[in-house]
Amino acid sequence: MACDLTTIQTDACTSGIGKVQDPIQLLQLIAQLVCEAAEGGGGGGSAYVISGVGAPVADPGVTAAIYFDTATGVQYNFYSGSWH
Repeated sequence: MACDLTTIQTDACTSGIGKVQDPIQLLQLIAQLVCEAAEGGGGGGSAYVISGVGAPVADPGVTAAIYFDTATGVQYNFYSGSWH
């Protein structure tokens, strides 16, 4: 999901969140969305940016991730079930 105001407003209206009248319910929905974003459940999030020494070997358990080897600065990308 793009993080620009126009896209966010359009998506909010399309999904119906922009029509919520109860302010408490709106805050609960926003809190849930923030939680999902923090866990990487959306189109992004830093939850799947990983670092360590040496090449990654473990499956991160997600569809996409980025790994930085802190000893060499080499970046690896996880997609299609493997590190590249």
